[in-house]
Amino acid sequence: IEDFVQDAVESGGLLMMWEISDLDDLENDPEVTVTLRFGMGTPLLGTDGLLLSGQTFRPNPDKEAVVIPAKLENGRITTEPFDGKLPIKVFHVHYELELKDARMSAELTFDGGLINGVMGGKVPLSNLMAIAVVADGEAGGILDSVTFVLEGMGDMDRDADGKCQALSAALAFSAVSGFFYEDVEE
Repeated sequence: IEDFVQDAVESGGLLMMWEISDLDDLENDPEVTVTLRFGMGTPLLGTDGLLLSGQTFRPNPDKEAVVIPAKLENGRITTEPFDGKLPIKVFHVHYELELKDARMSAELTFDGGLINGVMGGKVPLSNLMAIAVVADGEAGGILDSVTFVLEGMGDMDRDADGKCQALSAALAFSAVSGFFYEDVEE
C-alpha cells in the first residue's frame, strides 16, 4: 500500500495541503487552525524523487476543506480529532479512503514545511470493501484476496456483537512548503 500511496503523491493523485493559520508563536501556541485541502496538478520532483518546495497548486473545488483546531507545543503541531476522506487516484481510478477520528501531528520547519509527521485514525471496513469492489471491477481478481485479508483484521469500533467494524491506520509523512490559489469570481 505504501508504494501505491507514494505513487499517487508523485503523480498528483494525492496532494494533501495543510494550511496552518492563527499561528502567533513558532514554538508554542495553544490555539492554531489547520485547514486540510486537497490539491490538483502534477507536482515537480527533485532528483531525489521527493516533492520540491515552493510549488503552487489549485485546491480541488470538488473536495471540501476540513477546518481542524490544533495546538503547537515545542514546535510540534497536533490536531484535534477530525473526519475526512482521502481522495487517492491509482492507475487513473479515483478512490476515497474514509478516515474517522483522525489526528495529525508533525514538527514545523523554519520554512513552513512539516517533518516527522504522522496521521492516524480508523478506516471503516465497509469503506475498504467498497474500494476493493471498484478495484476488482477495474483490474479483476483482487476481491477474494482483499476479503480474505480483511476478515478478522478490524481492531476498532466494536458493534453490538463485539465484532470490530474499523481498522486502525497510520501514515508517516513529511511535507514541503508551498502555495495554493483559488479561483476568484468577477
